[in-house]
Amino acid sequence: MPTEQPPLPTRQLLILSICRFAQPFALGSIFPCIPNYIEDLGIPQSKVAIWLGALAATFALCESMFAIPWAFFSDYAGRKLAIVIGLLISMVANICLGFCTSIAQSMVCFAVAGAANGNLVVMRTTIAELVLEKELQSTAYSFLPISASIASIIGPVVGGNLGKIVPSDHNLLALFQSHRFVLPNLVSGFVFLPGIFTAILLLEETCHDRSLRLFTTNGYETLETSDASNINDSYEADIALLNLHEPTDEEESPKGRTRHLNDFENTEGKIVTVDNKRRTWQHFANIYMWINSLSGLHTTGFDHLLPVFLHSSTARIHSGWSLIQFAHGFGKDSQSIGTLLAGCGIIPILTNLFLYPRVARTYGRLKTLRLGLTITPFIYATFPFSVVPSHPAVQMICLIGFLLVKIIVSVSILQCCMILLTNSVPPRDLASLNGLNFAVASICRGLGSFISGLMFTFGMSHGYAILPYWALAGFSSTVIILACGISS
Repeated sequence: MPTEQPPLPTRQLLILSICRFAQPFALGSIFPCIPNYIEDLGIPQSKVAIWLGALAATFALCESMFAIPWAFFSDYAGRKLAIVIGLLISMVANICLGFCTSIAQSMVCFAVAGAANGNLVVMRTTIAELVLEKELQSTAYSFLPISASIASIIGPVVGGNLGKIVPSDHNLLALFQSHRFVLPNLVSGFVFLPGIFTAILLLEETCHDRSLRLFTTNGYETLETSDASNINDSYEADIALLNLHEPTDEEESPKGRTRHLNDFENTEGKIVTVDNKRRTWQHFANIYMWINSLSGLHTTGFDHLLPVFLHSSTARIHSGWSLIQFAHGFGKDSQSIGTLLAGCGIIPILTNLFLYPRVARTYGRLKTLRLGLTITPFIYATFPFSVVPSHPAVQMICLIGFLLVKIIVSVSILQCCMILLTNSVPPRDLASLNGLNFAVASICRGLGSFISGLMFTFGMSHGYAILPYWALAGFSSTVIILACGISS
């Protein structure tokens, strides 16, 4: 008799989505203003792209450095406590960012915010522990991206508009004159509060293999220790709750066997048991981790160049072969950039809800991943030409078209990588692999932001706005080779 499929833990996934909402909102609120923000710190416009890349690289590298420590800490103290502490640190860092008066202070705030954001790996691990059924994974893993997409819609609109507000009160006027972007950062800081209180009161603990817990399922309790017998009894009870047990003789067949902590299904659907000694090497050799990380390098580089390219002067500089030699942007202000980025935030929501699940079910995740990786270089190579038409309406049509395709492809690649990565290891290794994956991906994102910022500055100063985008296209072409080496 077929086993009834357990329901999707919607309540817990919604709680995690609320926790996830704040950080993308905070980044989104400053992103439309970031060129002006950097200029207000005394950086000339010609160097804005370099310092934007440096700030983004600082954020990403600190994410990388603290991802694995967050994973270990969550194994010791629980997923719930790790999430709450990370949100608290992020809130303080984002509020302080609005009061910075130098680029060095801003880098410190970005570093602290990045270190706190490393606990995103804990949220992903929590989802992996909540949902073990492959049929539910596509839906479950879409909750965090959808929450981040909603935040990326609201954040740019709020930041782009609040950055222009000048209060009439004379006591506040001096503060806003010296800290023009303090208001959006204050608002983004307080957005963390709903996630913090929701996590404390409602989030359930999913890591059941440790006795040390500061938070219970329904709230807060004081720390208590137990003797060895109580630890063993608690551990056995938790295993029973998770329905993870050693297989009997009747369960030895791949179809009837219950998954053990060391077991996972390979690409052929067979249950494979992994020796502990091989885990660390297999984590580093996991091809999905490298595809996800290297894809994040060029995707983040593109995303961080977008507001700078949109903000760049419209003064047309042509010399030589004008088809490829131009160095001008769209000349948009922060409010227009915020509105455009907010519109872009709608696309991932629709993709996660309607397009990606259907495509993945029809063609499979691996084929979808390969298709997305193949399309990406062509998007990067042709995107800068969207600024070439002289008519503003034609420019916007080309820009929106390129961004639409690019965002759909990027979302599909990320979803495929995360689900394939989760299914490639046994459940007990999810936290460590997610931490390693997040660390490597953060390093790649930091490198992508910094290198693309340098290349954008160099290209624009020499009359070649296409330089960073063609470099991204060339790099993204190499990632296709990794995907082609995966056996179906």
